Amino acid sequence: MSTTNPEIDSANRRSFIGLLGAIFIGLIGLVMGAAGSIYAVFPAFFSSKSKKDGLWYSLKSLDQIPNGISKHNFTINKQTGWANSQTEQVVWVVKENQSLNVFSAVCPHQGCLVNQQANQFVCLCHMSKWSPDGTKTDGPTPRNLDRLDHRVTNSNLEVNYQNFKIGVSEKIPLT
Repeated sequence: MSTTNPEIDSANRRSFIGLLGAIFIGLIGLVMGAAGSIYAVFPAFFSSKSKKDGLWYSLKSLDQIPNGISKHNFTINKQTGWANSQTEQVVWVVKENQSLNVFSAVCPHQGCLVNQQANQFVCLCHMSKWSPDGTKTDGPTPRNLDRLDHRVTNSNLEVNYQNFKIGVSEKIPLT
């Protein structure tokens, strides 16, 4: 007959179950940590749009754009990581017969919205003014209005919208 101490058997079972529990909790932590890391890093490696050619946004058909100065709104869909957001942007189009210029409606001085008054552009925040060709005529703005690249595709006006650094004399694109 063998003699076993019930206290030792009980202690061995408890330590074995404790070890299994620790291993199980460790595996759960490892799996959750790996899944969380992949979830956080994945969007950085798999972007849906390339910025190589820029992001072109369609405004309107050329036939729908009147001669003179006209204001145009459009929506930008942006994906930052897992978050999708929409922002409405405003541009000014100056059309004289077949000539087109597209300007950002963001004041280069402090980022306020540029309006149009009496055949000129005006920022009502600090009364900066520009002529219809975007040239600075008055006020504290450090530079001309920011001209945006544009193209005509299938009779539609498209703009390569981007933001620029405010408060500086050079036109510096922001990424």
